Amino acid sequence: MSNISQMPVLREQKVRRRGNRKLLLLLLFLFVVLLAILFFRSSFSKVQTIEMKGNRYLTPDEISKALNVQVGDQFFGTSAAEMDRRVSQLLPIEEVLIHKRFPGYILIEIREQQTVAFQLSPKEGTIKALLSGGNAVIPKAKNITLDKPVLTGWENRDALFKKLCNTLATIPEGLLADISEIKPDPSNAYPDRIKLYTRSKFEVSTTIAYLPEKAEYMNAVIDGQEPGKITMLEADFYTPYVKKQEAVTDSSQIEATQ
Repeated sequence: MSNISQMPVLREQKVRRRGNRKLLLLLLFLFVVLLAILFFRSSFSKVQTIEMKGNRYLTPDEISKALNVQVGDQFFGTSAAEMDRRVSQLLPIEEVLIHKRFPGYILIEIREQQTVAFQLSPKEGTIKALLSGGNAVIPKAKNITLDKPVLTGWENRDALFKKLCNTLATIPEGLLADISEIKPDPSNAYPDRIKLYTRSKFEVSTTIAYLPEKAEYMNAVIDGQEPGKITMLEADFYTPYVKKQEAVTDSSQIEATQ
């Protein structure tokens, strides 16, 4: 009897309820799916605001058309990288930054190519802004201040035209502030020779290649001398205009001696 009493009592093993766990996981999955459906149907999942900054020549409609995303579209439907690629294809754009902020806010920061000059089109009756890449755009504003050089005689926008636009973009604006007009003046020795006219009545002859390194000299002459002709090629020359009174006096003296 003592041996029987000392035998350990066998505990009843509990059966694991695997079926309950599977059911719980299924319910959890259905709950997550339901939340996702409710979220994507709510306003929180949609684009609520699209803000644009930095566009001077491009209109909001042009940018929106390239973006191909509108208010009310799915916020997560298009990545920022894809929107950047689409907008970057527009002509005047130099750089684009797309910022997406939840919920529903998209900021488009645009840096357009630098305006380096203007060009008058008598046939079309328009003023075109010339950009650093050599492209031309029509400004949207009605009242335009011609604070850049006006390019005349460049009907054929060849490689030299583009080179001039690229070159103007590399020169500080202060050194170009007095230039009112630039026209081509090629020669056999200098195919890229140009003629510049300034607001202070100077006439400057140089080349597209020489202009960046000669711009400071040109401004020094303009600031310190009377109006005249400036030549900036391999050597630099300045010749003042002959005043009318001096010209009349000189001609009278010549006649008197004859």
